Amino acid sequence: MTRELIIAHRDDAVRAEMTTTATPGQVWRAWAEPETLSQWFTDRARGRARAGATMVWIFDRFRMELPYEVVIAEPEQRLILKGSPVGRPPYLLEILIAPDTDGTRITV
Repeated sequence: MTRELIIAHRDDAVRAEMTTTATPGQVWRAWAEPETLSQWFTDRARGRARAGATMVWIFDRFRMELPYEVVIAEPEQRLILKGSPVGRPPYLLEILIAPDTDGTRITV
């Protein structure tokens, strides 16, 4: 359950924050486990959230596969992924997970 959503944009960075009633463990699994990620975000996914590994997010409708190098994987705390799309500059996707008085704070 979402309590609030804050979105900010500055230069070449976009930041979104929200609080959920999910536990940090549930939030981690939602982002880090392919089976769980594909239940709410992607159509399919593969790979594991381990530093040095590659995760691939698959969106069938758009005929798109997005490979991400796992830069940092700290269960229930943060996941940092590096995307390197062909013909575009590389970027980082950082997911921060922190306990909050109302549940768990997620910052992307």
